[in-house]
Formats: sequence, structure tokens, C-alpha cells
Amino acid sequence: MISPSAKRRTVYMLFAVAILLLVSNLLLNKLLPKANPEHEALVLSGLEINNHFLQAVNNFGLEEDWIVVRKLSNKTDSLFSFYEIKLPPDLPIPALISEIKTEISSDSVEIKSIEKKMGSKTKLEIYSGGFLKLTSDIDYDKDLVRKRGSVGFLIEVISFDDQEDSLLFDVPESFAVLLIPSKENKKHSKFILNKSKEFALLLNDEIDDLEFKLSEDYSNNRILNSVKSIIGTFSKATFFVIDDDSEIFRSKVFPVISAELKKRNIKLLLKSAFHQLENDEETDLINSFDSIFKQLAEDKLIILSNVEEFRLLLPEIVRYRKVGFKFINPSLIED
Repeated sequence: MISPSAKRRTVYMLFAVAILLLVSNLLLNKLLPKANPEHEALVLSGLEINNHFLQAVNNFGLEEDWIVVRKLSNKTDSLFSFYEIKLPPDLPIPALISEIKTEISSDSVEIKSIEKKMGSKTKLEIYSGGFLKLTSDIDYDKDLVRKRGSVGFLIEVISFDDQEDSLLFDVPESFAVLLIPSKENKKHSKFILNKSKEFALLLNDEIDDLEFKLSEDYSNNRILNSVKSIIGTFSKATFFVIDDDSEIFRSKVFPVISAELKKRNIKLLLKSAFHQLENDEETDLINSFDSIFKQLAEDKLIILSNVEEFRLLLPEIVRYRKVGFKFINPSLIED
């Protein structure tokens, strides 16, 4: 029969062996880490980081001579590339760095930005797997300009009672709303201005309120009274638009309307002068939008669209703004 003391010695010995094995295992894991293919796959090579970096930079439409390569290497675990990048004043350095971080989305990548000069020169360092793979000096050059055109959106057929349409006024994009003169739209015009947007007035055959109504059967004096009421009620309108498919445009009283607006230095534009997008399907809308920018160069253009078209184009607007196109209030285009 085994004595109690012998049992205790056996238990102590087994416990000591277990502790020894645990410590040995921890030391071996530290000194000889097991291969982890998934972890290794996360580490990006210098070439991969370089390609992602250039893609992010190219998203902003920079000219080739604004991106200077100081170093390129075929080494994978040391500094692969070093760039000097000059930016035009309208492109903030933080916006470029944010785009680079979005483009290089990997848990194994660390991106450090060091501001060498307040609000200006910044050094960017990109690490992966503990190695510095890419570095870049980024600074502004006040003489650089991205030569791109400007676009303003004029939105018609908007429902102010529809919650989804109303939420559109909270997006940070600039646009103007095309309103038909009416007592209801008088209230809507104030809402538009309070949301820091613009509105323009559409003159056509669909004006129903008597104080604003325009008819070819009216006398010149009656027409003038309607025009004065419209101008007085909607004095904050950026400009007026005439529907050149309407009867009032082809009528004998239209010259009276036009002359009165001209006398008051109010700009009157033809509705047909605005660019309208093809929109049979969403893809057609996007392709139509893309074709505009291929031809726009440094010109200015107002696009007439409805709410749904504008909503679908919001991601495209962001994409084109990155490369330097400006999306501004229509009033700035017609100045």
C-alpha cells in the first residue's frame, strides 16, 4: 500500500512536469513561431503598396510632373519607393491621405503622417510586416491648377412633402431647385434658402395662381402686374427660366415679359439651353453623365435633372470632384 507521503510526492512531481512543459511550449512558440499562411498573406509587398498608393494618387487627377519618383527598388522588405508630390491648393493633403488609407485597406499596413510644417508639408510613411515600404513628401504648390470644368445642377419635379426628397437638402452638394410661381412654392422657396440651396423660377403655361398667372389672352397691363407679383414674391430667385415649348413663349405677350425682366436686370434663360441626361435605365444615365465630362474640358455647364437622377448621380459627383471638376451653384455659372 502506497503511503500518503508517497502519493503527495507523485502529485508534486506531476505538477512540476506540467509546469515545465507549459513553460517550454511558451518559449518554443516565442522563439520558433508557427507558420501562419493567412497572416503571411496579409503582409503586402512593396510593389503592392506602391501600386495601391499610385492608384489613390491617380484618383485625384494629378498631372504626371506633379509626382516625382526619388527611389524605386525591387526589395520587398525594405524601402521600396520614395515620392515627392505637389498638390494644387484646392486639394487638401488630408483628403489625399484619407484616400490612400482607403485604397490600402489591410490590417497589416500602418500609415503614419508627420506634418513637417503646419497646414502644409507632410511626410507619409507606409509600413507592412514591420518594414517601411514607401515614403512620400507631400506639399502644396500655389501655381498648380487642375484644369477642369464646372457643373451646376438645376432640379425640377421635387416633392417637398416626400421625406426622401426633403432629405436631399441635407446633402452637402450644391444645387438649385426649379420652381413654378405659386403660393405654395413661396413657402418652399424659404425652406430652400434656409437649407443654403438656391432656386430659380420657371415661367410656363402651368401657373395657376391668379396673381402670378401668365396668359396670351391677357392685356399688357395685366401681364405686367403678374410679372411684378412674381418678381416681388420671389425676389431671391437666382434667375428666371422660360419653357420654350410653352404657348406663353410663342405668344405676343412674351416680349412684354422679357422686356420687363431685362429692365430689372433679371436673367431669363431658355429651358432648352440646359443639358438634360438620357435616363432610360440607370446605366444609360451614368454613361450619359460620363460623356459630358469627356467633352467638358474647362467649360461651365448647367444640368437639368429630376430628384431621382440627382440622387443616383451623387457617387459619380464625388468621383469627378476628386479629379478636379467643380460642382457649384448654378448662379455662379450664370454670373
